[in-house]
Amino acid sequence: MDNKILMIEDTEEAPYKIDRMLTHLRNAGKFKKVKAIVFGEMGNCDSANIDLKEVLIDEFANDDFLIFLTQSFGYGKTNLPWRYGIRISYQ
Repeated sequence: MDNKILMIEDTEEAPYKIDRMLTHLRNAGKFKKVKAIVFGEMGNCDSANIDLKEVLIDEFANDDFLIFLTQSFGYGKTNLPWRYGIRISYQ
């Protein structure tokens, strides 16, 4: 994950389960050198008592990398392609 952008999306997961998944990734050291995290559409991932955005704010409040929330990819109606820059080397 060094200097990478992590993209996460899910559907039909309760906020406490997403919190548990993110905690597992953190404990596994996956966020140590990540450049940014982009959350796509998280369809039906809120509950009556917990807003998923609050979970994300709490989880990443002390981190230095960028966090993005977007509806541009995931399982929803809008699923745009992501364009990645590639480095080509000629020898």
